[in-house]
Amino acid sequence: MSAADKADGIKGFLKLNKNRRIVSNGARSVTLREWPDIVFQAKRGYKAKVRDFEPFWKENYERKAFKLIEKYTGLQWRRLASHIEVVARQPNENQKVFAALTDIPRRPYSISLFDVKSNESLSKDLIHELIHSIMWSTYLRDQRTKKIGLFDDIFADELLTELISQKIYIRLRLSKKMDYRGALQYGFETSLEKIADILGVKADPWKLKKDGRKSSAAAKNLRKDMLKKLEKWFREYLRNVETGTTNALKAVNEIANLFSNISENQ
Repeated sequence: MSAADKADGIKGFLKLNKNRRIVSNGARSVTLREWPDIVFQAKRGYKAKVRDFEPFWKENYERKAFKLIEKYTGLQWRRLASHIEVVARQPNENQKVFAALTDIPRRPYSISLFDVKSNESLSKDLIHELIHSIMWSTYLRDQRTKKIGLFDDIFADELLTELISQKIYIRLRLSKKMDYRGALQYGFETSLEKIADILGVKADPWKLKKDGRKSSAAAKNLRKDMLKKLEKWFREYLRNVETGTTNALKAVNEIANLFSNISENQ
């Protein structure tokens, strides 16, 4: 076999194995995964949509999304689960308010997709859940004793995940700009739903209607201050995570501290 034929063979192998990286280790070559394989499954009524979505995702977003998730979380997919299960299915009664869910903290490599409106919306939902997956898979890999806290592991976790998601959407041209108020609202709404689940009561914050009541002046000032601090903090986070001085797991605690002092100047 000529040198040119060997080179063509290597190029072909790399093209077929885009999520593998070959590392030379003396006389041996070791193949490392750069990210997990996504295994798509579909329940009854979702199969046609998943058959359409899977090649769309792999061709347009998968490689870029995995790399951007690493970049903006400061975490790595290597040495985590070898694959991630993504199942499109009907939600149960307690899941109907969500477009997608990751099975955290037990199985962060298992994702359910419920909203199948379009390939673009499915891509955004999957990116959001993959951020949850890498964060909680890292907890499991490091064998940390993780006690679930209402503020940091629900509100702060969801808020940070939404902020990072929005940044990635912009990079992938799935969105045009950051929506800090929308992210803050998402964090609160998700927290309300989780609290309702804990208390065993029915609540659907996603369908709450505005009653026409205007916020008080003090509430408006507090909201303005929260959004201002959140935007400033996230800009700093993006700079720090790119230099390797922080990561998403550390940032969850930073958000908790940020909002614990939110009214100190009021």
